[in-house]
Amino acid sequence: MENQDQVLENEASFRAKPDSSHDPAGEAGWFMQRERERRGISLEAAGEACGVHPHHLSAIEAGETWKVDSEARFGSTRTQNDMEKMLEEFRRADCVIQAVNIGGLRVGGDQRSRIAGEAGLLLMAKDTGGELFQNFNNLGEAMGQMLDRTSVTYVLTFQPDVKADGSYRRIDVRLKNAPRGARLVHRPGYYAPKPYAERAGMEKQLSAAEAIVGGHEAGGLDMSVLVAPFRPLSGKAYVPVLIEVSGASLLAGVSGDLAAAEVYVYAFDADGHVRDFVVQSVGLDLKKAPSVSETIDWARTLVLLGITNIDAQQAKETLHILLKYQTDIAKAAKELSVDK
Repeated sequence: MENQDQVLENEASFRAKPDSSHDPAGEAGWFMQRERERRGISLEAAGEACGVHPHHLSAIEAGETWKVDSEARFGSTRTQNDMEKMLEEFRRADCVIQAVNIGGLRVGGDQRSRIAGEAGLLLMAKDTGGELFQNFNNLGEAMGQMLDRTSVTYVLTFQPDVKADGSYRRIDVRLKNAPRGARLVHRPGYYAPKPYAERAGMEKQLSAAEAIVGGHEAGGLDMSVLVAPFRPLSGKAYVPVLIEVSGASLLAGVSGDLAAAEVYVYAFDADGHVRDFVVQSVGLDLKKAPSVSETIDWARTLVLLGITNIDAQQAKETLHILLKYQTDIAKAAKELSVDK
């Protein structure tokens, strides 16, 4: 009877219950506070148990949710966005994060910060196909277990028929007739390839390097390459590389007034290791008019030949002074023949 009398006394002195039709949040907080106080739990103990600061818990019980700092309670939105961008780059790079929580090595401290830190580690590990190793009081033991679990990896491959749009595709891998206690950890997904034109400069270089070093064949160009290495008395060798590419072959499928080309040159040693490389981007202006110097050279040639009036035949015979490439000369000669 003494406990029942105490409960009745507490209820009698408790604050009035808010009207749910006007203050539903206040009513919910009222029930939370009454139940907490009936159980004799302090704000500090309740906050530590559920990972909420006592100040915020007091505001929730009073129905004053506007006093709750959402970023302090749920985390910074900007930080969460930055975290997701970081994880996206890890996934694109096929990087797996194995996370170890060393919170057990600390004595005391704020339990809420431990819970938040562990949640962040779990997010990084899970979203990249790794594991979270927790509840360890010995870092060496945790690292040993991590190395033991990752010492053997099974590689499963498949060839999906997906659109090259760069989107993220989730995958689900399951064990059939799995033995008791078996655990499966796998990549959560993969990114479909992007169209080459939409890739960043570094992505283009890395994909091109992978294709070159791996010996992949993806079409060809009509070209000639001349390499003339010079051995110096000391230091690295000087190796000029001269590349001549057929204009028709290079411009196949190009639309617009600019043709872009990227040149990758890799130097391998006798063991097949890459010792040096050169990457150069080239832009060819397909509508570029002859320069002033070339125009002056053409005029001087006409004067030396005693030509005062230029007809189509004379223009065709001197096109090589204005134009550098045979394909351009042939095209201009064809235009002059049509005009004639």
